[in-house]
Amino acid sequence: MTFNIIKKGVHYHRYFVDVDTNDLVCLCGAVKKQGEKMPRKFHNRTTEYNGIQYHSKLEARYAADLDWRVRSKDIASWDRQVKISFDVCPECARLNTGKCPEHPTHKQFHITNYYIDFVIHHNDGDTEYAECKGMELTEWKTKWHMMEAIYGKKEGIRLTVVKESNQYQWSRLSTPRGAGL
Repeated sequence: MTFNIIKKGVHYHRYFVDVDTNDLVCLCGAVKKQGEKMPRKFHNRTTEYNGIQYHSKLEARYAADLDWRVRSKDIASWDRQVKISFDVCPECARLNTGKCPEHPTHKQFHITNYYIDFVIHHNDGDTEYAECKGMELTEWKTKWHMMEAIYGKKEGIRLTVVKESNQYQWSRLSTPRGAGL
C-alpha cells in the first residue's frame, strides 16, 4: 500500500489509494483526486509558447517580444536558458566564467552554475543578459551580484532584470475623506 504525507495545518494527511475509484483518501475523510496538482510555491504558472515550456507567463511574454524584435530586425538573435559557470582561480582569487585569462593552465574551483533566462545578441555586436524575475530570492541575488562583478563594467555587455509591473485597474474612483457619498 502506498501513501503520501501532506501537512495541512496541524493534521498530516496520509493519503491511501482507494482500489475502487483510484483516488487518494485520508483516514480523516479528505479525498484528493489523482490528477489534482498542488499549488506552486511562488504562484508562477508554466506557460507554453512556440512549443517551448517557460517557467512563468512573464518569461513566455518576453520570449514572444524577443521574437517580434528579431522579425523587425531590432536584434540579431536570442538564446534561452544559457548556462554560465562561476569559477575561482586559486592563483589570483578572481571570479571567472571559464578559464582565468592570466592563468589558463591552472585548475579552476567551481562555485556554482547560473542559468540565465535570455541572452540577446544585438545588431551592433553587444550582448545582453536578461533575467525575468517575479520574486527575488537571496540565492538569485547572490548569483546576480556575481554576474555584475564579472560583466558589470565590460564594454559591449548589458545586464537587464525584467520585472512584472503591477497594473491594477480600480473599479471605483477614490474619494477624499469627508466627502460623503
